[in-house]
This record gives sequence, C-alpha cells and structure tokens, in this order.
Amino acid sequence: VKVEGPIHADEALRAYAESFGVRASARPREVFTRAVIFAVESKWITRRENFLWPTDHSDIQIRHRALDCPVTDSEMIPPEEFEAAVKLVVQQQFGLKFDAVIESVARLFGFGRTGAKVKSAVEQALIRLDQRRELQMDNAGFVTFPQERP
Repeated sequence: VKVEGPIHADEALRAYAESFGVRASARPREVFTRAVIFAVESKWITRRENFLWPTDHSDIQIRHRALDCPVTDSEMIPPEEFEAAVKLVVQQQFGLKFDAVIESVARLFGFGRTGAKVKSAVEQALIRLDQRRELQMDNAGFVTFPQERP
C-alpha cells in the first residue's frame, strides 16, 4: 500500500497472494482481510470504500495502465485518480468538449479504447468536480476551470 497506494483491495490481495506464490483462495483472503483490518486500526493505512491508502498520502499519482500493468479495469482505479486525470487534461488543453475529456482521460491512462466502464468513471469524476465547483461546463459544451471573478 505504501508503494502502490491508493490500491483497490482486490488488487492488493492479488499482489499479496502472488508474492507468496499462492492463489487468492479463501484462506489467503481471510489472512489478508485480517491484516488490512489490523493495519487500518493501527493507522498504518486508511481505507476509503474499496481502496487502501497510505496514511501520509497527499498527492494522487496518475498511472499509465498499458503494457504490463495488471490494473486495466476502471473499477480498480480510485475515483480520485480519475478526478486528477480529468483536471490534468482540461488544464493541458485549456478546456475540452465533454466527449473529448472522456477520450483524453482514457488515453492518459493508456487504455486503447473508451468502453462503457471508463466512460462512466470519467463522467462520475466530472460530476463530482462540477459539484465541488472545481470544473464547469459552459454553454458551448466545453469543460473548463471556473473563471475567477474579481
């Protein structure tokens, strides 16, 4: 978790089992679950929904998911990473059309195509960012950062 976090609990379990050369069957899953509970209670890590985070984690890293990366399912990527990716592509392009944001985020992650799961994850990130007023969609359909008013 300290190296890979935030990481989906299922992906952490897979890596844990792989490191011991075993399958993630019932017994390793039970041991892993107890270890996660202990680590959370000891404040070594935090758990946000299905993701495990280092306690001293401040900035989110946007990770490229192509080639040999085992995490290619968008559900295994933290929502905060999608939000950071959306903000990055909007910042780099000074605003993008809604569909272009989705495609640009998918490419940033290294996905060869924008499937329904990726599209949904990016849309949800856009909604959260809009609700927090970190991004906005203008009348022309461009996603931009809100203009600061004097």
